Amino acid sequence: MSIPYLEPTINLKQGSKGDGVRWLQWSLNQNGANLAVDGDFGKLTNEAVLKFQKDNPPLKIDGIVGPLTREKLKSKLKTEISEEIDIRAGQNITLMAQDSITLMAHRSITLVVGGSTLIMDADGTIKLDGNNIILRGKTIKEN
Repeated sequence: MSIPYLEPTINLKQGSKGDGVRWLQWSLNQNGANLAVDGDFGKLTNEAVLKFQKDNPPLKIDGIVGPLTREKLKSKLKTEISEEIDIRAGQNITLMAQDSITLMAHRSITLVVGGSTLIMDADGTIKLDGNNIILRGKTIKEN
């Protein structure tokens, strides 16, 4: 997983600002927080840091993000999802990538957005709302 912000080289605490805080907020979000990545180490970021430190002993629960907290954050970042994920009604999953996301399946991938359904089969067939769309080179035509 490519981290879109540079890791800070100084300790961060409430009141800190800048790209190092963006790295922290992004990393906390990858570990279950739901923070705005705005570069401002405010109350919500502090609460997320304290929770992360509490949930990851033997980190000191002091709200200061030093080398040990940064290392633990990095070690917990997931680089690959290698298990089936079952998303139930009312739940959401967000996949974020700096460049691209690859979904792999042996038979098909189904994407449902609003009232539209897109199905991609292993034979190369793509169906949008039940209609076949054939993609060959640069030609697109409806079947």
